[in-house]
Amino acid sequence: MVARCASSSFPPSHSGCANGSSTFTVTHMDLVTVFRTFDLGEAQVIRSHLDGAGIQADIEHENSAALIDVAVGGVRVVVSSDKADEARALIEQAK
Repeated sequence: MVARCASSSFPPSHSGCANGSSTFTVTHMDLVTVFRTFDLGEAQVIRSHLDGAGIQADIEHENSAALIDVAVGGVRVVVSSDKADEARALIEQAK
């Protein structure tokens, strides 16, 4: 399940949507892990790279990364399953 802002910005910030709206649309989609790391900064760079390429990405465990890195296997960059192959190819090209 993913929360999206009414303006389609993804993901919404903690204070609401980028356009100031607090209206979210919740959709169900299959999310797939395309990148895993123990370095939150690295995950944020990958997410930004994917977002810049038009692939909506999110970081799972982003807010708790410092506390439970080892327990959950680090932070994961996830995308919708229909974009996973494209995302993995972009990540591989960026290395």
